[in-house]
Amino acid sequence: MKKEPINKAFCIAPWTHTFISPQSERRLCCASREEFNFARQYLDSNFTNKDSLKNYNPLSLKDYWNGPFIKSIRKKMLNGEVPDECSVCHEKELTLSTYRDYFNKDLFPHLIEDAVKTTTEDGSTSMKPRSYDYRFDNTCNFSCRMCGDQLSSRWEKEKIDNNLWSPESDPWLISELNQEIKNFQSNVVTAEFQQALRNEEIEEIYWVGGEPLLWDIHWKSMQFLVDSNYAKNTIIRYNTNLSLISKDGLNLFDDLLIHFKKVILLVSIDGAEEIGEYIRTGLKWNSWLKNLKKAKEFSNKNSQIELALDITITLPGLFSLKKMIDLSNNLNIPIYPKLVYAFDPSIILSPLALPRSILNSILNDLIKYNLLNLTEYSKNLLELLLDLRKRQTHKEKYPDTYEAGLKIGKIKHLRTESIRNDNFTLSDILKRNQEARTWWESI
Repeated sequence: MKKEPINKAFCIAPWTHTFISPQSERRLCCASREEFNFARQYLDSNFTNKDSLKNYNPLSLKDYWNGPFIKSIRKKMLNGEVPDECSVCHEKELTLSTYRDYFNKDLFPHLIEDAVKTTTEDGSTSMKPRSYDYRFDNTCNFSCRMCGDQLSSRWEKEKIDNNLWSPESDPWLISELNQEIKNFQSNVVTAEFQQALRNEEIEEIYWVGGEPLLWDIHWKSMQFLVDSNYAKNTIIRYNTNLSLISKDGLNLFDDLLIHFKKVILLVSIDGAEEIGEYIRTGLKWNSWLKNLKKAKEFSNKNSQIELALDITITLPGLFSLKKMIDLSNNLNIPIYPKLVYAFDPSIILSPLALPRSILNSILNDLIKYNLLNLTEYSKNLLELLLDLRKRQTHKEKYPDTYEAGLKIGKIKHLRTESIRNDNFTLSDILKRNQEARTWWESI
């Protein structure tokens, strides 16, 4: 029986988990919304009054782990107070299955009692992090349209080549600072991670980027765990575009993953065929599908491998969800859905950018199709589609800034299509629904 947390505010992550972004921002986790130390992160978009350039002064894990910020978070949680930083989970902004539930109920429920008992009055803990989400850099071979330069080197190059950045909004792109970041990530962050591996302190690794399967440190670290025989004690979690499954003679499945205690392989994909390739610039659908089928064959033979489709629901992706339902059901792979980040009305790739009547019409059609083809593999998607129908649209949530936000979002989106020389565009996708196409043209 899974142990319930001590109160609704509590999350075991501040006692067990450590995260750092490619820009050296320490966070409670990847879903935490915090005031940045140097560079705003993708979840911090509404902190517009804090956009001034800050000095790059990154923290080591030793300095962060019992520092004033995280100690204050632990105290709030123990007192039953939900920290503002944890709103994404508590308000289920992105997904109905929250990161907080994963930590509390799946990963570390057995540590909750120890965390409560051993935390001092000032919020310090003697517990060490045992779950690592270290994003060593933003190297990625895709430039997915709902992503950005912080998590994609292709996005970064696109912004630099087209002079779409500024020192104020993107300080990590200043050449001198960029080199400082690389040095810190290499000399401090990598060293922390490797020391924890050698000390056998890590119980879970979340490999996510960028694209983690492009990182040398991924392959070397996984091989180290196999060679040291500690793989059998380690849980591995991925978020990968699965564009490659081998590197330098190592096969991801047969040489590495087969040795681990448990593997959660979340394969990022947001649409099928040409819509999928449109959303994820760099995706080659047929090659990706071959890799997915290899992953499925491997998971069928190894019960410790959990395979799932990690689908971000976007506006263009709505018109490919039926094919994703079919793919999920045909291959018996569950869908783990989430929504595109949309914390202001300019996020035009969000389904919530649509007017209510158009959104509901599209959702009702998808819900009907899902119900007619419902299996255990597509049930999570059905739940999120039903929930999406209840959420405020951009117009309802941001009535005063909705129209201006839409125009800004469309300008940015069309600029990206122009830079990428897209022959297949969002306008082409929206032709599948005349009302949606008319709405798009009216912005």
